[in-house]
Formats: sequence, C-alpha cells, structure tokens
Amino acid sequence: MTFDSQIWSEFEIKAKTSFPKRYAHFDRPFKIDLALSELKSLLQDSSGRGIARHSFLPFLKIILKTPRFRYEEELSAYALKTKERPISFASHFDALIISYFDLLLKRRYQDFIRSKGFSDSVLAYRDDLNGLCNIQFAKEIFEQVRHRSKPKDLYTAIGFDIKGYFDSIPHEELKKQWCTVLEVPKLDANTFAIFKTLTAYSYTNSDSLKKHFNYSRVPKGKCLLDVMPEIITEASRRHDIFNYLRSRKLIAQNKAILKITDPDHPLGFGELPIGIPQGSPISATLSNVYLLQFDMHMHNFCNNMNCIYRRYCDDILIVCKTKDKAYLHNRLCQQIDFHGLTIQNKKTEIIDFRFIDNKLIAFDGNPKAISGRRKKLQYLGFEFDGQRVYLRPGSLSTYFRKMKAGIRNTLIKAYGKKSQEPKLLTKDLFESYSHTGRNNFVAYAYRAASINYGKGRRIKQGFDSPQIRNQLSRHFQILLNEIKQENEQRHALKKKEVIYKLKLGKKVKMPAKRLT
Repeated sequence: MTFDSQIWSEFEIKAKTSFPKRYAHFDRPFKIDLALSELKSLLQDSSGRGIARHSFLPFLKIILKTPRFRYEEELSAYALKTKERPISFASHFDALIISYFDLLLKRRYQDFIRSKGFSDSVLAYRDDLNGLCNIQFAKEIFEQVRHRSKPKDLYTAIGFDIKGYFDSIPHEELKKQWCTVLEVPKLDANTFAIFKTLTAYSYTNSDSLKKHFNYSRVPKGKCLLDVMPEIITEASRRHDIFNYLRSRKLIAQNKAILKITDPDHPLGFGELPIGIPQGSPISATLSNVYLLQFDMHMHNFCNNMNCIYRRYCDDILIVCKTKDKAYLHNRLCQQIDFHGLTIQNKKTEIIDFRFIDNKLIAFDGNPKAISGRRKKLQYLGFEFDGQRVYLRPGSLSTYFRKMKAGIRNTLIKAYGKKSQEPKLLTKDLFESYSHTGRNNFVAYAYRAASINYGKGRRIKQGFDSPQIRNQLSRHFQILLNEIKQENEQRHALKKKEVIYKLKLGKKVKMPAKRLT
C-alpha cells in the first residue's frame, strides 16, 4: 500500500513550503491545495493503481556549467576548468508525486541503515542527523587522524570519486535494493510506476527547444506548450503533441547500457540498462539506496580492520593504517566494480600522514607523486595539513566568483528603469556576501572557524581555526572594492547612453551613482 497516513501528514507540511516551483515546464505551476487533493485521490484509489495510470511528462534537461579551480599535477599549479552537470526537472505535478514517494522511501531507508548499524557511514541526503553538517563530519575525520596517528603506527586517508554515478546506476539492482528497503518481495504497481519513470525516462533538452521554436524565455505564468506554434498546440491532444516532438527528435529516451563481459559478474552477463536523471525529487535518495549493500559491506569490513569508511554521494573516504592502504584501495575498487560502477582514478587522492619533528604532517601518498611532497587532505570543503584546518581553495574561488556576479547583476538592476532604493540593494549584497548575513558562505565559514556555535542544546563544534578566519579577513574590503569598481563602470556606461540620447534631442537627466 503506497498511502501512509503518517508520511502523508509530514508530506503535506513539507509540500506547502516547497511547492509550487516557478520554472517553465510542459505544465503550469499549480495551486498547492488542489494538487495535494488530486495526489491524495490517486494514492488512495481503490484499485491501487492511481499513480500507475498517471501519464508522466518528459523531464526537462539543462546543463549547469560551473567554473572550478583544480590542482593539475602536470602543471604543479591550479587551473580553471568548467564542470558540466546535466540536471533534469520533472513537470510540476509529476515532481509533487515523486516527492511523496521520495519521503516514503527516505524514511524507510534511514530506519533500515540505523537498524543495520552503519548509519554513521552515509552522510549525504539525510534529514535525521540532528543538525550535524559538513563541519562536524570533516572535524570527526581530522580528529580521528590526529588521535590514531602515532610515530610507529601511521595512517593514510584515501579519497575516491565514482565516475558519472547517477548515469551509471543499473536498473535491476536498483529495483532489488528498493524492495530490500521497503521489505517487500516486489514493488507495488504505484511504486513500480515511479521506478519506470526514473529509469526508462524520456527527456527534452531546454536549449534544443529554444533553438527549434525560436524563443529565449517563457513568459511568466506560461508553460512550454504556450511558446510553440498554434499548429502544434491548438486543438491537439497531448499525445499528438509529444509524438510531434519525438518525430523532430526533441524528446529522447534513456537507453544507456552497461556491457558486462564477465559471465561470473554479480550483476549478470550481457547488456544492462543503466542511469537515472540527476535532479528529480527522488534521485538523491535512490543514489543512497542503490549502494545499500556496498555501504554495509565496506562499513563492516573497515570496522574489522580498525578503519573508517564514509560516503557522501559519489565521494568516498577511507582512513586506514598506512601499511593497509593498498589492500583497502583494491578492496573498495573491487566492490565498486561488483556494483557496475567505476572509480575515477584521476580524482583518487592518497594522503599519508607522517611525523616530522614530532608534528603530524600530510604528504602526497600517490605512488607517482614526487617523494616528500606535502599535500593537504581535502574533505567536504575543508583542508587538513596534519596540524591546521583551512577552507578549500575551490570553495573560496567559487564564493568570490559568485560575489562578483551578484554585484554585477545588482548594479545592472540599480541602473535599470525599475531600480529599487540604492540602500536596499546594498543591504542585499551585504546579506548575501558578507559576515553581516546569516545564511551565506561567509557566515558558514565563520561558524567552521569558531570553537563552537549555536545556542542551548543546538550548540555545534567548529574547528577553532585561525587559518580560516585569516582566509576571510579581507572579504568585506574586497566586497566594498568590487561594488565601487562595478558601480563606476556602470555609471560611466549609463552616462554615455544619456549623452547619446541628448545628441538625438531627447530630454533625459544625467545619472547619479546608484550605490555608494
């Protein structure tokens, strides 16, 4: 039975705060009360097939491009690279349906891993961690390294990255683990419909639609069908519309496969369908569910060897005795292969901790690395050199990049026709990019730098790191300088525009500087 009254009560509260979304899709944003009523009727349908009879719409795929600074071994320097990540959005009502099944599965999953005793090994996409975050997760690892390391008993940290994780998840094994979590022999009709939607999914590319139908944006309150020619949408059934889009190759279907040539492979032999869309409401939970047996095995195996195993989505960390690092490395890669996945060797980091003058120091433990080369352990946005904790350089560069982009966008609005009060705009920038804000990167970093933070029972431990505070010491002055520089540039551009209009005989005023 897919309707659970307790889960539904929790879901209603969550849905009313997170829906409706405002992105453009094949359907329009809904009124939440009406949508919840419709969803509840489908879930409580006496046939048990209300969701199974629902026609799910194609996902809308966009490509997120994120500039990143990465250390290049060949160059011995940091280089800027752009990471492309495909994100797929479900239609508005489909997303509501999938979100309910996500909550249902997440609750069962979290109960399952607690009952099996490996709850502390899986850190991502959980809401039962008592407010703990990456600060506490990283602090635990760094302190364990400090505590365990002895001059005659050295430790190593190994970081792994699963290559293209969401795109590589085998469908049949995912279904098997889904059943394990729900403690059922097979998925009921409604849950199976969700499984099919997330595996044999169809999708359309946002850029392809824009190019084909020659539009740049969807007007507010409209949907994708509204920007298509009338010949397609007028008096057409939805079935015919999507057939047209398929005929123009604007809708594709996931047909990715994994070829297994080993007849003794645990997943079987031959071609296996793989891949789920990254970005759906349930994808994150499914990424945990799929590695259920892997996590249980590695947790127990590492415990027996007095090691630490942690997984955060597709990032894995093992802390083990240096003498055991090759064995643990091979074991994990073997288990990953058993699950039809691949470790991205280029991103594997091996950090050996040794004592120099009675101080614990982190060194590059990669066999191909220059002997004696120091290298910090990077974990969950922080770096550890054996003594001190820092913010990861990539995190800082991302913050400053977003700051500059935010200032630029704010100044464009400030000199626009519908500009707000300059003081309000400046306040928004300070809230977003300085220590005066409460929920931004700088505030998070200062919490990490403190001994502890929070109040009452919600007090959490930080790193007590002067190094992090030093990394942020000039952030406010940099913010002010960037605002001043961008303001002067925008004012000069606006001034040129006004002079040009005056030459044309138009009556316009010279612009004042908007932000000071």
